[in-house]
Amino acid sequence: MNGWIVLPDRYDDGGFSGGNMQRPGMTRLMADVAAGKVDIILLYKIDRLTRSLADFARIVEVLDKAGPSFVSIIQSLNTATSMGHLKLALSHLPDEV
Repeated sequence: MNGWIVLPDRYDDGGFSGGNMQRPGMTRLMADVAAGKVDIILLYKIDRLTRSLADFARIVEVLDKAGPSFVSIIQSLNTATSMGHLKLALSHLPDEV
């Protein structure tokens, strides 16, 4: 898929609410992002990552500093492209607004 290499680990927080950042998978994902192990985060929908607009803004800030991009299948969003960055900047993806 686009030349990507899928990591053997999954960052799945099944059974945990996306309403907060205190989830095992999210904690591991952010640690791996900080360690430079992740280039792209592939999601079904952005709201599967977080439902909080404030948390989403914090995640985007961390990713902007560390370098990984988002790819959201349902929203056709790929922040590795300039159009994806524009779409992200113009939209409020989580359902909180």
